Amino acid sequence: MIYRTLLFDFDGTIADTYLYMCEISNQICHEFRYNRIESSDIEFLKGKTSQEIIRYLHVPMLKIPAIVARAKKEYRQSIRSIKVVDRLKETLENLKSRGVRMGVLSSNSQENVSLVLQQHGLDVFEFVHSTSRVWGKHIAPQDLIREQKLSKDEIVYVGDEVRDIIAARKIGIKVAAVSWGYNSRAVLAEHKPDFLLENPHDFSALY
Repeated sequence: MIYRTLLFDFDGTIADTYLYMCEISNQICHEFRYNRIESSDIEFLKGKTSQEIIRYLHVPMLKIPAIVARAKKEYRQSIRSIKVVDRLKETLENLKSRGVRMGVLSSNSQENVSLVLQQHGLDVFEFVHSTSRVWGKHIAPQDLIREQKLSKDEIVYVGDEVRDIIAARKIGIKVAAVSWGYNSRAVLAEHKPDFLLENPHDFSALY
């Protein structure tokens, strides 16, 4: 089977931002009254789903939209320091040269995503789409598939979290989970993605 379109999550999948987002969380945790992420928590939390992390840090549910909005603003302030996952750029450029259609779907702002891609010279994506949805992660890709007139049989959704796997399952598309992002390889494997990628060169397994 040839998958003509790769639909990428951004943070953790393309941008190496896990530690950066932990720092942002700690910058704003007192304001929103939830627990800090201690150094001993960093790898531990990679083995947890987003819902489990929310409970572990005692994040107030009603404040989550405000927390997300504030985190995006903090992200923008130091965007020059954000790096792309090591060796990913070469892989994405190779995929584009082979005619693979690629796009980004992110809960981060379109401005933040576009700035990071521009500063790293990653001009490989046909579209960049941002969603403000905090919950129901499957709804945004479903809308995007309809908007871009994509065929579900030819898409692989590429993400780094358990919720990406769940979202892809809900809308009936294949999913590739990458082990270098926000969730650990072990917890991703438990949820049985169609593909589990250990490093950027593993995208060759899709072609």
